[in-house]
Amino acid sequence: MLTTQRILFRWLASWVLTGAMALTPAWAVDTVAEAATSNTTPVVEHEADRVLRAATDFLKNARGFTFETNVSYDELLGTGIMVQYSRHGTVTVRRPDRIYVEVTDDLSERRLWFDGKTATVYKPAQNLYAQAKVPGSIDEFVDALHEEYGVTAPFADILINDPYANFTEGLYAGYYAGLNLVNRERAHHLVFTNEAVDFQLWIAEEGKPVLKRAVITFKNQEGSPQWMADFLSWDFDAKTPDSTFTFTPPGGAEQIEFLSRTSTGGAQQ
Repeated sequence: MLTTQRILFRWLASWVLTGAMALTPAWAVDTVAEAATSNTTPVVEHEADRVLRAATDFLKNARGFTFETNVSYDELLGTGIMVQYSRHGTVTVRRPDRIYVEVTDDLSERRLWFDGKTATVYKPAQNLYAQAKVPGSIDEFVDALHEEYGVTAPFADILINDPYANFTEGLYAGYYAGLNLVNRERAHHLVFTNEAVDFQLWIAEEGKPVLKRAVITFKNQEGSPQWMADFLSWDFDAKTPDSTFTFTPPGGAEQIEFLSRTSTGGAQQ
């Protein structure tokens, strides 16, 4: 489920709309009003569900893929000022149990390996790495990393085996907002809401039904912080060697402890 519990779309931003009711399209008003009267059955338009299922089934059935992203997210400072940051990432997946991630943001660079047995996080600038024994599938890796170590695997919501179930768990409502542009390409625009967040997904209209953009608003947090990712490219045909998913310590690298959630008292960065 897209909540603050286990998501890769975790970073925050803010938006404010003056006269929001006047700007709200009719389909949004009708859907949200209907959803508000039901505590059990989500109100999801057929077209929104169809497009979401096509996209998530495509990912679920893919044996391997690589994607590149640009992410922007805001952070609320103690002064009450919202500041936006950026990051760039590439993610390589081979099901059922291989992941490699490179992330560069405004402050640092990090890399993550998972080879079905061990998870490794490496910070090149400091030449430091930490490892944890996490045997099993990608789903088991995502859960163990979060529950035992307080670390969120990048883009876990679309890496796990059943992204459709993950997106729709706890859903209140969902609707189809039409065909809208993402970087000059038309995409199906889907809008969903649950107790913790509102999230929007843009799915390619032509070709493979891949995710083009995702926006998440953490509506229960101060300032309604928001996170956005543009998916710049997808490759489902690359032949990735086993060595991609195995960490080899660089010369002079120092291993440090991979602290558990109980020893840190919360999430690790």
